[in-house]
Amino acid sequence: AAYVRTLHGQYPGVNFIVSGGVTLENCPEYFHAGACAVGVGSAIADSESIGLGEFRIFKERAKRFRKVIAEAQARWRPERSLLEA
Repeated sequence: AAYVRTLHGQYPGVNFIVSGGVTLENCPEYFHAGACAVGVGSAIADSESIGLGEFRIFKERAKRFRKVIAEAQARWRPERSLLEA
């Protein structure tokens, strides 16, 4: 998040999308730092769940991310919110 904050300070007109290592816990901080979006992979669809065929959990995890992202965008980026609650 600190790196995104630095980039956003130098290039305020650029939209930054963060991917890699995004979790439910650190996701809001990226929006606070200036990101307009995040890319999420294994935090939703991890290889263990895929191997076990437990695909229903992906929908629940995605719902949790949507909620956290919508709250973060509304709090720190209301003029540029990309997700609807």
